[in-house]
Amino acid sequence: MTAPPAPRSNLRQLVRNVSTQWLGILIQAAVAFAVTPYQIRRLGVDGNGVIAVINSYVGYSGLLSLGLGSAVVKYIAFAAALTFDADERAGLLGPILRRLGRA
Repeated sequence: MTAPPAPRSNLRQLVRNVSTQWLGILIQAAVAFAVTPYQIRRLGVDGNGVIAVINSYVGYSGLLSLGLGSAVVKYIAFAAALTFDADERAGLLGPILRRLGRA
């Protein structure tokens, strides 16, 4: 019999997760920096401005979602795991959807 693997240190996991997140941000910035001259040549300055506005809108809307999508997935999975019937599931989903409609 082999012993179970030792649990990872929380600090080590945190450093790994933060590093991965920052690496993703740096890759996005590098791609944007590399693509911008091509984008300006193909779309022109005005077209590039439209793309910048759209990117800003998408970024801010993602920031303002406040993790509601993840919360919906969590609670629907929770409801399914408890084998709620359709009426109970609709009772759980209704307030969430109403809240998303106001956001």
